[in-house]
Amino acid sequence: MAGFEDDGPVGTWQLYGDTRRKLRLEHLRAAAEAGRWSEVELEAEELLDEVADDPEALFLLGEASLALGRFDVARHAYARVMAVDPAGGAVSTPALLSGLALAYFHTCSVHEAAQLARDVIRMDPERAEAHHVLSMALDFLPGRTAEALAARMAAAQLEPDRYPLPAPRRSTHWEELIGQALEQVDVRVRGFYAQVPFRVEELPDLEELRAHTPPTSPGVIALTDGDPPGPGDDEATVLPVGVRVFARNLERVGPGEVMVRALAHELDEEARLWLTPDDEEE
Repeated sequence: MAGFEDDGPVGTWQLYGDTRRKLRLEHLRAAAEAGRWSEVELEAEELLDEVADDPEALFLLGEASLALGRFDVARHAYARVMAVDPAGGAVSTPALLSGLALAYFHTCSVHEAAQLARDVIRMDPERAEAHHVLSMALDFLPGRTAEALAARMAAAQLEPDRYPLPAPRRSTHWEELIGQALEQVDVRVRGFYAQVPFRVEELPDLEELRAHTPPTSPGVIALTDGDPPGPGDDEATVLPVGVRVFARNLERVGPGEVMVRALAHELDEEARLWLTPDDEEE
């Protein structure tokens, strides 16, 4: 609904609260559909400043935060939706719980992630994301290998492009993939990694990830070991002990070239912790 603003300039109109809220939510939905997650995050926060605890704005903030890797923010936003809209009138319950399960996983709460994913699957057996989350969470729970594989296959069957099954590994598979990823990073970063040994492990250690603040996602595909140089240290002599690449997580990214690009990006991000930016060098 629109109303006339008496104390503004002649002919000035102002949108009343509910109409303004609906229009902003329409814009947020369109931005989310287009994958403009930074825009969604910013505008959802602005709407929540005006309409505190709007369940759909909270849900969209959760979706954006999840996409942008701000998993603790996503977890809080989804949980807040459940608190202010327990009947699920504003947001689809399976979509909400699936997002919350993913946020739980990425903040190292794998038991809770598995339970929520199972709840979603009972409500909506065709929701591939829930099978995917269940598979990832079960990978970290002892004795659940067969169940994790079944969930992974279910996700791949429902959405094969989004959740493809990995190709069979060859003996030189990871060595070749790491080499291809290093070819895609900056020359300086490549030279840095030439001095560091790589090793491939199936999955990261959950307790190690939980020790970080905020926790590092169990879905991480590579980590450098050691302490980056501090002020006054010579970065040429302070190097990582090694780099660990996590095979099962990397395989979930996608096939071939997709894995190479993802690993190259991750290695570049990790190198930023160790190398002085080019524009700060003398």
